[in-house]
Amino acid sequence: FSTERFPSHQYDLPAIYTVCLTVTSPIGSDTYCQDVNLEITSVDQVIVKNIMFSVFPNPCRDDFVISATSPFPKGSKIFIYNLLGQKESQQEVKYGQTRQIIDVSHLPKGAYMVQLVADGHILDSEKVLKQ
Repeated sequence: FSTERFPSHQYDLPAIYTVCLTVTSPIGSDTYCQDVNLEITSVDQVIVKNIMFSVFPNPCRDDFVISATSPFPKGSKIFIYNLLGQKESQQEVKYGQTRQIIDVSHLPKGAYMVQLVADGHILDSEKVLKQ
């Protein structure tokens, strides 16, 4: 909650957060919420858990494979974002597996960010190009 003109908040970990803005006036109030994807963008990226993945083929056409260095944690999901940071797709990954095929046939050609997320934490991310 804030009454500041330009409120801010610092998050402790990279994750996907739901951020809401409520505006109140004498005639009523209105609320707008949006999922915000916060990730570390430095070269020394912090990985919350010891798991990383690769994407192949890259570039891809209708699908690609994610191959992880260790089994996917329970409840893991793959999120695909366009370069504007808008979520284009999400898919649960199979618990305990180290590979999974991701269907992207519904997406237009372009560059995307693929993120592996578990418990609200980004475990790893890769860029993929769809032809």
